[in-house]
Amino acid sequence: MRLPGRLAAAIEVLETLEAQRRPVAQVLKDWGNAHRFAGSGDRAAIGNLVHDALRHRRSLAAVMEDDSPRAAILATAVFLPGYCEDGLPDFEGDQHAPAPLTEKERESLLSSGRETDGLPQSTLSPHDSPLSLADRPPVLADRPLPSGQICLDCPDWLRPSLERVFAEDTARQVGAMAARAPLDLRLNPFTSKPERVDKALARHKPLRDPEFPFLRRIPATSGFQRAPHITSDEAFQKGWVEVQDAGSQLAAELAVAGIKPRTVLDLCAGAGGKSLALSVFMGGKGQVFAHDIDRRRMKDIWPRIKRSKAHNIQVVDPDALASHEITTQGVDCVVVDAPCTGTGTWRRHPDTKWRVSETALQTRMQEQQTILKQAGAYVKPGGRLAYITCSLLAEENETQLLEFLGQNTDFKALNAQNLIQSLRRDETPAYLPSISVGDHAAGDLGVRLTPATSGTDGFFIACLTRETA
Repeated sequence: MRLPGRLAAAIEVLETLEAQRRPVAQVLKDWGNAHRFAGSGDRAAIGNLVHDALRHRRSLAAVMEDDSPRAAILATAVFLPGYCEDGLPDFEGDQHAPAPLTEKERESLLSSGRETDGLPQSTLSPHDSPLSLADRPPVLADRPLPSGQICLDCPDWLRPSLERVFAEDTARQVGAMAARAPLDLRLNPFTSKPERVDKALARHKPLRDPEFPFLRRIPATSGFQRAPHITSDEAFQKGWVEVQDAGSQLAAELAVAGIKPRTVLDLCAGAGGKSLALSVFMGGKGQVFAHDIDRRRMKDIWPRIKRSKAHNIQVVDPDALASHEITTQGVDCVVVDAPCTGTGTWRRHPDTKWRVSETALQTRMQEQQTILKQAGAYVKPGGRLAYITCSLLAEENETQLLEFLGQNTDFKALNAQNLIQSLRRDETPAYLPSISVGDHAAGDLGVRLTPATSGTDGFFIACLTRETA
């Protein structure tokens, strides 16, 4: 397919997505099945256009003064790097092209090009991120609306919650969540040595950071460039690496940092990503018990454990947890990777930010309260409770911890700075502390990671200790 055909297809997909409000992956798959002539490269290119348009939807609409799918795709192709590097696309004589540009569209696309005021480079400086390997692509700048208000690439109803957390830094933080994410890998010391893995991954030119010895980062692509299909690589197939965002890796590491637990319960294990990481950061010692209430979410955990050769992970049947000996005796560390709105994953799943609702937030908050109560009962005196979400909202983080601590006075929160320093590395990763709430100073209720601050997905990580009698 030529460029005009790809643009037309992307517009069609975005129109379908807007009408049906389904996950973008499903809509793209259905389009591909209905258009067999499109090769894998074309499908990937169309997917890139659609995902980038979703990432910057509000900013694109502000630039174009038009919030239609057509305006979003045209602006994506012209403004973002890696698409129409030669300027405006030429639709003349192409029967598969979208309708010719209107004068209004042409004026908007020409007057707000990359070299003028429409798309400055990201203003993030190197010391905004602790990960020296964090190199982000240019992001679309937040532009003032006619009213003078800054346009943020997020739903309007979420703006007050984000401003509560980020205050005057909100535009920068939300803007960074609209960039593409890199591909982060975690080395598996149980199956191979780093030198061997680096040799196998050499063609991808992964970046390294001495502060994160298990992390390898393949920088984000731009435009029509395709991200590596890493799951087909030898290194992945043989269990030498796992795909896992640096923030998720850090969350697992902090969960057991400074302690040597004999038993760890991963209460919401899902597909097992954090269980596998916990096994690594525990040095293969002790036992990780992986559990999830939903069997369907655990369908991939068995092959992942087998491929990783992690011998200290046991899967607990969803129906057997209440009577399992570890919960009746008490657990050294309970890890709660709680269900949440996923606001921290917008770089990877940009369609979800436009589908999340206030009702969904309330539902997740109720689930979090229930899970925290359950988890607290399993922690033995002197043990640890690690609470993790991929949400940036205080409602799902600090609010939940304050509720739990108010009802469970035998638990105390660890200060964020102490939590980070417990890693005992020369350079600690930058972090955005927990917001100040009540009697708790900023940082008392955990660590908040963001794309702008730490070069990771958005995460909230807090550790509590249960005091002995």
